[in-house]
Amino acid sequence: MRRQSMVKRVGALAVAGGMVLGLAGAAFAAGTATSTVTPGAGTSKTGRTLGTLRQTCEAAIDRRLTSLGDLQGKVSSSTYLTTGDNATLLGEISAENDGLAALRVKIAADTDRATLVADCKSIVEHYRVYLVMIPRAHLMIASDAASVIGQKLTDLATKLQADIDRAKNAGKDTADAQRDLDNLKAAISAGTGAAGPVDGLLNFALPLNPSEYLADQQNVKTARTDMGTTHTDFVQAGKDAKQVVADLKALKTPKPVTTATS
Repeated sequence: MRRQSMVKRVGALAVAGGMVLGLAGAAFAAGTATSTVTPGAGTSKTGRTLGTLRQTCEAAIDRRLTSLGDLQGKVSSSTYLTTGDNATLLGEISAENDGLAALRVKIAADTDRATLVADCKSIVEHYRVYLVMIPRAHLMIASDAASVIGQKLTDLATKLQADIDRAKNAGKDTADAQRDLDNLKAAISAGTGAAGPVDGLLNFALPLNPSEYLADQQNVKTARTDMGTTHTDFVQAGKDAKQVVADLKALKTPKPVTTATS
């Protein structure tokens, strides 16, 4: 393969490899945080005072507002999100912010313990910031990233196939290169296939309906598993691509077969 062509392939491979690492960061940046509010727990036989309970709930809201602010920055700066997904996520983050801020004002004005406890519970029941909202946003970023990375890898495979075809037409033994390229194509197909259902799994509305929370959380878990599979497949595709490049560098023209003559 010509040196200029080889340099381009190696450069494209490096870009794709960096994007795969970015996919891993996007898919797994949202951990399994389980920050909750337990307003019914008492610190003495008489339970917490209204003031103590209110402070606990306000602090829980403040943590979530801070986390949503961080998430808003990540969504705004993402280079992978489509325009539509970007607008959707920013709108939902804004709605979550507004809802929690309004709930904080209400909690500050609550004078009845039962009302205060109910409002505190709604912090978790209606605003699953850590268990649903943040993971969902990161997974949407990862899903959009998978589309971009998959296309980059597919483009690279197409160019490598052209290199193999030229080498074969020139009389080179391309069996190893073709085998490794076929592996590359299979890994790309598996990775994009695993990412395919993710958008549908994450297509639920916010704020959450408490009765639908368990199903929504399970969808988030399934989507995370799917994106993990995609990442693994794309990492393998990157390894296969490197091997194809190495195969092409090592190509030699087969020696002609000679027969003994008397």
